[in-house]
Order: sequence, then structure tokens, then C-alpha cells
Amino acid sequence: MSTNINGQQRGANNTRLDGSADILVTMPHHEVYVPPVESIAEVSISTNNFDAEQGMTGGAAVTVVTKSGTNDFHGSLFAMHDNSATRAFLWDENRSGVNKKPKNILNIDGGSIGGPIKKNKLLFFADWEGTFERSNRFVRASVPTANLREGNFSQFLGNPILDGSGHAILVRTTEGSSVPLQEGMIFDPFSGNLDGTGRSVFSSGGQLNVIPAARLNGPTMTLLDLVPTPNIPGAGETTNYFNSGTQRLNRNNIDAKINWNRNDKHQLWFKYSTMRATFNSGGFSLGKAGGDCLCDGGLGQTATRVQIAAVGQTYTLSPNFVIDGSSAGRDSARLPNLLIWAPTSDWTCWGSREPTAPTGGKVACLLFTSPATQIWAIQKAGTPPTVTTSPTLSTPTPTG
Repeated sequence: MSTNINGQQRGANNTRLDGSADILVTMPHHEVYVPPVESIAEVSISTNNFDAEQGMTGGAAVTVVTKSGTNDFHGSLFAMHDNSATRAFLWDENRSGVNKKPKNILNIDGGSIGGPIKKNKLLFFADWEGTFERSNRFVRASVPTANLREGNFSQFLGNPILDGSGHAILVRTTEGSSVPLQEGMIFDPFSGNLDGTGRSVFSSGGQLNVIPAARLNGPTMTLLDLVPTPNIPGAGETTNYFNSGTQRLNRNNIDAKINWNRNDKHQLWFKYSTMRATFNSGGFSLGKAGGDCLCDGGLGQTATRVQIAAVGQTYTLSPNFVIDGSSAGRDSARLPNLLIWAPTSDWTCWGSREPTAPTGGKVACLLFTSPATQIWAIQKAGTPPTVTTSPTLSTPTPTG
């Protein structure tokens, strides 16, 4: 969630955690570390007349102060559980005939404790919060039907195409006969002239728009064997496949803070926070053939770690002269992302086209854009995509 303040873009806001900037430099509207609710003592938001300590902002200055220990021991424990039993079936689940609610589990557990190490002198506070989520994600995809896998496109034949006088236009078939021209006919790209005239419509066993088995491309048929078959009854040629998977998130936040009252005029505090999270996607929607990710993020496993260490002090020289300051360091790490480009099509992409795939290397996306053409889009990390086009049909063997 982000907010625009004072007419500024969301990146003009600045959040400080215990006096230290808590923003992602490349995307300032993102907080690097989100402290657990149990660790927060105070939140203040200033939108104008900023104090000197609230610089680097043109929108809102958000200041978050975390809890400190006291002379008495205090603590808290909490747990929250939610699962799929508390929700209704989604519209797509009902349409796809799903009769068992997919797995959805959310647990948020944690606790805090604070108190004296030495009363009035050395105090501590610590907390932990864990988020553990198992969330189902589903995809409705378009995969080739049994007829299409066999090269049978007869279902796409439409109305006759007539000449200006209303008479039928005859075209030859690959079996040597002549038939009236129809909408949706598929012509052999290796027949006729270079300008496209004189081509023959595919025919096999006397059935129009059927590619002979001998003309089907071997590598393409091998790829087709990896693609699942339609599993939604009566869905037709598109949006005929449903699949779901469970994505997993484990996240742990830990905070520790020490306050040292050195004397009546000088107080120091030391703070350390860390967040470690692992995310596992639900896998490819098309199984071995790839496809969209069954997840909200990237494919595979992503590990994230954030560490923040800070120290601050307040020195009172006189009732009207106070020296206050803090310093912090941050370290964050995440597996590198690979940007993957892919063209668009009515058919569901094969291979991987996830924009946040956490693993490097080369990936490919294979698309059917027409029965006679296949397009590969290949990109390696750090390089522009290359697109090549090649026929899906094998070249006929010369005779005679």
C-alpha cells in the first residue's frame, strides 16, 4: 500500500525507524523492514513544517519508534490461524467443477518480552513474529485439443467464399482434388508460388483441413507430448485447462533492543532487527511444458534477508540544550531475478515467461500463433530478446 501526500508522488514519502531511514533506495515507497506490531511504541506522520530530523521528504515524514524495556517485566503472546474452511468457492473454481476447496492456511504467531537487566540502568526488549502461509493459486489456460494435436483443423472450416458473381472458387487439395474455397482453410506453405498464389489446402483421407501425419513436425510433436490435455468438459478450443498449486511463504521477524542509562544526563540505546523469508512457488501451470506460474511472485524458491543495526544516544547538556543522534546500517540480500520477454498469443505460453524468475540462465517461450508458424522467444540475463520464426510443418519429401 502506498499513499500520495501533498500532491507528491509516492516516492516522496520517507519512513524512519528509530531515527534511521527505512526505505528502499531504488523504490522509496517501499519499506525495507516492516517491524512487527508488537514492537511498535509510537507512529507519527508529519505532512508539513518538518523538524530538522525529518528531512529527505516532500510528501509525508513517517516516524516509527519501537518499544524499550522498563523496570518491570512485561510480555505478550499471540497466534492467528485461518484456513480454507472459512471461505467460499471462487467463481472460476465453480465453473471448473472443483468440489474440494484448495489448500489455504495462514498462521501469524509471535510474542514479546521486556524488562530490566539492571533496574534503572540497563533495560531490554525483544520480540519475534512469524508468518507461515500456504496459499493456493490457480490458472485457467488454453491447451491444444486432441484434434489439434493430430493436425485436424476441420472444426475451423467456415462459410464458402464466393467470387463477385456469387460462384464458388475452386482450390486444389494436397491430395489432388478440387474443392470450393471456405473460410478457415489451412494451406500447405510448401505448395504453390512464392507470392502465395496457387497453394493447396491440406487434406488427408478425403477430409479437408487435416494435416497428414507424415507432415507433422517431429520436434513439435515431442513438445506437444509435454503439454497436458484439456480437463474442463465442454470448454472448447480455448480456456479449456485448469490447474492449481500451493505457494509457500515462511517469514520470521526478530527485534532486540538494549537501553543503557549511563547517568542522569546521558542515555544510549542499541537495536538489531532482522527479517528472513523464503518463498516457494506452486510450480508451472502446464507441468513439464512450463506455462504461467501458480504463484503471485517468481518461479522456484526465493530467499530474502534484511538486517538492520542501529545505535543512538541522547545527551542533556542543560534544560534547553540537548544533543540527540543515531546511526544505522542495513544489509539486504535476495536471489537475482531474470527478466524474460515473450510475445502474446491466443494460446497459453509454453516454457517460462515469469518476470521475476529467481534463477538465471536461458529460458524459452514457445507459442502457437497459427497452424503453420511457431515463434520462439529466447532471452538470457542481461541480453535483449531474440525472436526466430520457423515452420511447424516438416518439409515434404521430394518424389520422382
